[in-house]
Amino acid sequence: MNTFFDFYKTVYARMEGNINDWSTTQAGNRNIIIQDGCDRLSQMNRGGKRLRGTLAYLGYYIMCDNDLSKADALAECFELFQTAILVHDDIIDHAGSRRGMETIHAAYFREFMERQHSSQDAALEAGSSIALCLGDMGLYLAEERLINGYSKNPLLAPLLSYYHKMVLHTIEGEMLDVQLSYMERCGVQYAQELPIDSLIYDIYHLKTSCYTTIGPLCSGMLLGGASSSMLRQMEDVADDMGIAFQIQDDILGIYSDAQSLGKSIGSDISEYKQTLLYSFVKNLGNSAYEQLRQYYGKSDISDSELREVQDIFRTTGALTAAESRVTELFSSAHNKLNQVQGFPEEKRTLVHEFIEYLQAREK
Repeated sequence: MNTFFDFYKTVYARMEGNINDWSTTQAGNRNIIIQDGCDRLSQMNRGGKRLRGTLAYLGYYIMCDNDLSKADALAECFELFQTAILVHDDIIDHAGSRRGMETIHAAYFREFMERQHSSQDAALEAGSSIALCLGDMGLYLAEERLINGYSKNPLLAPLLSYYHKMVLHTIEGEMLDVQLSYMERCGVQYAQELPIDSLIYDIYHLKTSCYTTIGPLCSGMLLGGASSSMLRQMEDVADDMGIAFQIQDDILGIYSDAQSLGKSIGSDISEYKQTLLYSFVKNLGNSAYEQLRQYYGKSDISDSELREVQDIFRTTGALTAAESRVTELFSSAHNKLNQVQGFPEEKRTLVHEFIEYLQAREK
């Protein structure tokens, strides 16, 4: 592979073919109602940037030149896990769109309202409950893909252990995200030993880094035979990448558009999400913070209100501070990567190019 983009194109094509094949095996095996739900999950699993699957392949490729097909099951596992956890996330965030499609719970709600004589509350509860079940199903299907793919591999036990740790960290991050947003919405004061910035970085690490960068990259390296020492070093590299990625995502969630982002713009505002952008303004403790709170928590943010929030983050310096932090973290990831020993320079270059690819995302 000459460049990261060559590698990306190669493994992306592999994933699309493999995931389509997997979707075919899931079709027509259940009663019509359950199969309809499974088809929706399979449809949501199509598309996307496939970054997590790509990192699983890249981690494996770093360690050995063997056939990339050995990492197929691992890549598919992470992509299906990503889809499943997003189904849950969309319910929690009341999101209406994902990957250019209607979210699963929102689609059920709309269809129940169109076809059934029921209240909005009943239709929403039923749609969300079914989507929750499908998200749960996706989590176990992802694990099943991992087990079936490596049932005869002596590394199955450590792979499963590493995967389970990642899943638990992701759930912990989601719990923290929900509670921190609720506390701020209700004006609950944090304990002194729980400063907001530290809590936000905990969310970034647990909810994003662990399953977006650390989990797939280091699982791929584990599959390829990496030592525990090398994995620890690469976890530090991947953590910087993942946190930078999430801060970037927070910025894009305010300043991008739904088509580019693949999900609803302004949902962070509606859900009172605690981000570095928000905490920067809060820490100022001036009128800008009170003005910001007028918009946060509103279920429907108008374009003019979104522009007001954008202006607050821009004029207070919050946007500049967040962008600077992204730059610092990506630079740190590059520097830490240069210190890792044990794999050829051309493969190190691929990881550097992946970091540059993440950093090039534009709002």
